[in-house]
Amino acid sequence: MRFEKLNHNNLKFLQSKGYNLLTSNSPTSVPTVIWFPEKVENLCEHLSTFDLLDPEANQEPSIMLIQFAIEYLSEDELEGELFNIAD
Repeated sequence: MRFEKLNHNNLKFLQSKGYNLLTSNSPTSVPTVIWFPEKVENLCEHLSTFDLLDPEANQEPSIMLIQFAIEYLSEDELEGELFNIAD
């Protein structure tokens, strides 16, 4: 397995390959979050399965929308490692 630092270049590459979501089983409060890219056909439907507004819902994975991260997060705000997918 190979991991890379999460950055805009990696996110843009993933987006070009059809990935639109990153998930992690780790909470975002840990020192190094490991993100896994996913291709989700119906993003709104998929996200509706999570209780995103309940801070007590610890069983939910951490999620990051790739498009949101590209548009609204600076390079410094992107934290964690990205599981490298095959080209």
